[in-house]
Amino acid sequence: MSRIPQSFIHDLIARADLLDVIGARVALKKAGSNYKGLCPFHNEKTPSFSVSPEKGFYHCFGCDAHGNAIDFLMRYENRSFPEAVEALADMLHLEVPVERADEGEDELTGLFAVLGEADQIFRRALREHEHAIEYLKRRGIEGATAARYAIGYAPDAWDTLVRSLNFASVVSDLAAFYVPMHTATRLAAQIIPGTRLPDSVLATPVDPGCDPPG
Repeated sequence: MSRIPQSFIHDLIARADLLDVIGARVALKKAGSNYKGLCPFHNEKTPSFSVSPEKGFYHCFGCDAHGNAIDFLMRYENRSFPEAVEALADMLHLEVPVERADEGEDELTGLFAVLGEADQIFRRALREHEHAIEYLKRRGIEGATAARYAIGYAPDAWDTLVRSLNFASVVSDLAAFYVPMHTATRLAAQIIPGTRLPDSVLATPVDPGCDPPG
């Protein structure tokens, strides 16, 4: 199975001009060293959306949306992570390289991809639930910290992942290659009408568990 090298992703983010990426889609005005505009992710009358070209980071003080150029394209254009990487690379006239995973890593690549999608779903859910954002703020956790540690939110719904992922395809792959059959069967049951096997955590902030490589 092929994958995009992590080194390319890091280099792509570093080379991207965040102001060009966002400025082509959102009207921005200079405000000191940053740029401000109306947030494209929620309705507002007073600009609370800030872009820092120097740091390569955007943040909305109204809805707490934040991230880098890839994150913006994923959210603004409803793209998957690989699609956002391709789009950003195309803006910079770069070809996205792919590499073959080692045999041992190959078995885990599909699972990591699914976990990566789940991570983005829960991080997006945090931005969409004001009470979760307020809870984190009461605990002293601001948007930049939440972004750094990839904190998300699991809504009070049993089928958050089912509705957001193509689980029919995902479960087929997991059952065949990556996870024990009883786990895949449990996931498959979630896509059968009338079956209610819940997500493991509901109505609570969540953060991913990562080993040193990520």
